[in-house]
Amino acid sequence: ILPVANECRRPVDQKSLAFPRQRTIFEKLNLRPAVSFYKVYISSTYRDLAPYRRVVMESLHKVPNFKVVGMEYYTAEATQPLDRCLQDVSECQIYILILANRYGWVIDGHQYSVTHLEYLRAKQENKVILVFKADNRDGRFPADEDTDGQPTALEKAASLTALKTEVGNAKLSHPEGFTSEY
Repeated sequence: ILPVANECRRPVDQKSLAFPRQRTIFEKLNLRPAVSFYKVYISSTYRDLAPYRRVVMESLHKVPNFKVVGMEYYTAEATQPLDRCLQDVSECQIYILILANRYGWVIDGHQYSVTHLEYLRAKQENKVILVFKADNRDGRFPADEDTDGQPTALEKAASLTALKTEVGNAKLSHPEGFTSEY
């Protein structure tokens, strides 16, 4: 039986009797609790990862304080797609990067793919970055092919390897990568 405060010479500290409080996901990610919702941006190549993006988005839609943003929600507008992507990354609090075996589209006049540019913006603005990546040997995900007006498939493979190495060394990433089919 615990002593009642008025039966002791010293008052009982109620905080010391309580179980330690578990940290919420928001605290673990160092997010401000004053925000009524958190904007989460999903970044990846699309053609090969659409089903994975869909599963991630569906899962995040179940979290009451998360508003999910990604290219699936874009409509025809005057803003260029890259500008819209980078604006959305700037406005998000959490950036989720999904990487497989494609580096993605490199817009004329740019050195990096759209996905890589999104990552660089998130990194520059110190966003919370979560990374999920497939092993390069995973046969479920086709690699880039040679396409007119694009870097060669070998150049894209080298760029993708460099990106995976950078994010693998610097950001929170799942150690097992993709562990199952969506």
